[in-house]
Amino acid sequence: MYKKLIVIITLLAIFGVVVTGMYYKDEPSKPVELLLSGTIEAQEIQVGSKIGGRVTEVLVSEGEIVKAGTPLVRFDISTLLAEEKQYQAKVAQAQAYLQKLKNGSRIEEIAQAQAVVSQELAQLEALQNGPRPQEISQIKEELIGLKGELEHNKTSLARLEQLFQAGYTSKQSRDDADAKVILASSRYQSLQQKLSLLESGTRQEEIRAGEERHHQASANLKLLRTGSRPEDISQANAQLAEANALVEKLKTQIKEGEVIAPVDSQIDLLSVRVGDLVLAN
Repeated sequence: MYKKLIVIITLLAIFGVVVTGMYYKDEPSKPVELLLSGTIEAQEIQVGSKIGGRVTEVLVSEGEIVKAGTPLVRFDISTLLAEEKQYQAKVAQAQAYLQKLKNGSRIEEIAQAQAVVSQELAQLEALQNGPRPQEISQIKEELIGLKGELEHNKTSLARLEQLFQAGYTSKQSRDDADAKVILASSRYQSLQQKLSLLESGTRQEEIRAGEERHHQASANLKLLRTGSRPEDISQANAQLAEANALVEKLKTQIKEGEVIAPVDSQIDLLSVRVGDLVLAN
């Protein structure tokens, strides 16, 4: 249940003030003191916090006389402190990014971007030229070798199957031979598919994808060489200013987590206790 923080303080007043004046009679050389008495009415002030929250400390009691700046009540501000750290990290990040834009690209970054452009260009040219005859010939030779290996493994498997059925060899030997046939067959089929793709040439969509990758790499290299645009730096400055403003806002809220006496005064009424939830304002 939320409560309202009411702290009423009374300005310290002096009663029976003596006012001293000068009264002159007919003879101006003989001044006479004039003594007057009176009262000054006390002024009440109600103080509170703009943020509210859970009360963690009540540092004064009713009737107590306090000096200006004396802490009266404190609230739980742990969440605000955590948010402040988070936004301070964002400020540091924004500062680093802005500084990077101002410094421009490093030589290493440009060299790396150039290497990417060269690599993408080489791959694009390979796609545009299609497979070389030597590649196709090499795969055909590998297929011949794999076919011979596959036939040999099949023959061995058939022989071991007969021996196993007759009880002259173990099941493990027969299974090992079967695994060799399966492996060789898989490799042979995979190589056949690769040969088929090479013989059909590069597809247009692959060439277009290669052109797009090369274009992006070239644009990135150009951007690094040109340096940061003024509008990028302006935007980074704005982001940094926004982050700083958020930090300052949180600092103000954190400051409101402690209610202090604005002037020398006496506590007349204190409406909260430790643990109470208090509304803002």
